[in-house]
Amino acid sequence: MICCLAILPGASAATILNPSFEQPVTSSFTYDPLDPTLGWTFSGRTGVAINTFFTPPPPDGNQAAFIQQASDQPTSLSSITQSLAGVALTPSQLVFFLAQRPDHSVNPINVSYGSQNLGTFTPASTTFQQITINFTPLATSGVLTFRSAATTGGDLNSALDLVSFTQATSVPEPASAILILPSLAALVLFRRHRGKRFVDASANFS
Repeated sequence: MICCLAILPGASAATILNPSFEQPVTSSFTYDPLDPTLGWTFSGRTGVAINTFFTPPPPDGNQAAFIQQASDQPTSLSSITQSLAGVALTPSQLVFFLAQRPDHSVNPINVSYGSQNLGTFTPASTTFQQITINFTPLATSGVLTFRSAATTGGDLNSALDLVSFTQATSVPEPASAILILPSLAALVLFRRHRGKRFVDASANFS
């Protein structure tokens, strides 16, 4: 019997915990907080804020993260990271939002997954802008990192919000009856024709 399969494109999402930085809750801002969801790790001059480091509202919720690089960090770079696991090695899309801190110099942000450098991005406005990165992961687990691009002698600031990670998948599904029926009909006709020829041949020898 002939079996037909249709390959239907789909999408799965690698889980990003606390994607909009709504935890921990703050009334203003806090440096290097402990994420109660155990998602993000804040290092250097990073944290979460409800104002001050960005112009409200953020793209989602009430809070956003901030990444600050200051002159008292001559050898270290501020970063926000999250470990991901169960990542498929298929075409993927990382989406997030960046904004400048009002009345401050902007902080260029380098983004990476594991050993893959995904680029450096500099927000051009105090309004949050969507950044989309299309790439194919090289490892099934790794650390997603948002980091200051370089040390500075000044005070550089950028806000980060609404991080998502989506992966394309191909899922085999049974084809619809519309696709299968023509094949079945042809098979039935073939068997009927073959059976008729066998009966005719038997009659000739009787």
